[in-house]
Amino acid sequence: MKRPLILALACAALMGMTSSQTPRIPLVKDLTIVEAWRGGPTQGDYESSTHVDAVDAQSVTLTLRAKSLGLEIDTRMARTTMRDARTYRQIWTSADPEVIAGATSMMVSSALLNELATKGITKMTIIPRVGTSKTGTALDQMSMLAKAILSDSTSPATPYTGTLRRIEPSAVPFSLLINGHPSSVAAIHARGVVAAEGDSINTDLYILDDPSLPIVLQSGEVGGQGGRVIKITYPDPTARSELEQQLASKRQAEVYDIYFDYNEATITPQSDVALRDIADVMRRHPDWRLDIVGHTDSIGGSGAGNMALSARRATAVSTALTSRYGVAAGRLTTRGAGGGQPIATNATLEGRARNRRVELRRL
Repeated sequence: MKRPLILALACAALMGMTSSQTPRIPLVKDLTIVEAWRGGPTQGDYESSTHVDAVDAQSVTLTLRAKSLGLEIDTRMARTTMRDARTYRQIWTSADPEVIAGATSMMVSSALLNELATKGITKMTIIPRVGTSKTGTALDQMSMLAKAILSDSTSPATPYTGTLRRIEPSAVPFSLLINGHPSSVAAIHARGVVAAEGDSINTDLYILDDPSLPIVLQSGEVGGQGGRVIKITYPDPTARSELEQQLASKRQAEVYDIYFDYNEATITPQSDVALRDIADVMRRHPDWRLDIVGHTDSIGGSGAGNMALSARRATAVSTALTSRYGVAAGRLTTRGAGGGQPIATNATLEGRARNRRVELRRL
């Protein structure tokens, strides 16, 4: 797997869980978790994705992909680490080994979640920055990097240690998309100060309230900008039939698990399942024709840029369906709607995530 950067800050990982009406999120191959960070007024939201490549009795293997940072990194967590670790690895760098000893990625350990749930307090370590603390010298940073390169289990970043306390006495709702459906999951909200070498961070976390999979849903500094999970997809045998039913009865379906590179129309490999499902539906209904409509959020306004991007993305979906899955080009039309047809508020990360979508309309 490519590791194109010497050092790069990756978005904190995420993932979510279910309400009583939603099936539990399974830890399975091809589970994909997407997080967004707020960009500038014309840049749009930056996204990263965490893809589960393999799951077995000993470990879980992940790939973090952040196209806007030129970053693609493999990492692996042992099951014992997922159960007992006291360190949460909030960043990844291309200098990291595949395994960081005693540190979880994208989640805290079950032990840490249990302490927050039962005692309301836990002591933990977070790796929140590349290099040493803010007060570290250039020589300190070079030393840490050299240590990581020569080690098979050490990160080049400084660990910050402190105490986190639960804020609310019970779980709080956390909104996101699960397999394309607006959902609310249960989260534990915790805050605390972690410190290293004279530097401190007032950190704020929302953690999935699931002891088997305590994923960090949102992370950042109190009062500052942070990242949050906006959507999760996983293999679901009912997804294809649901898509088919929507097109048959409503003649329209919203698709959220077709992924594009940041501000581009390049479809990522995580989109293969959704594209294959659409192609399978089209094969079962040879008389159907589809209009593929691309939608963006409102970042950058309603001008030609968003219209052009949404049109290119719709065309990319059509091209993939014809060239890779054999759908006849004459059965597909494409167009872009830009940000002119929102279905949620553009004021929040999760609302903008709902507005960035591919819409299928049966003609």
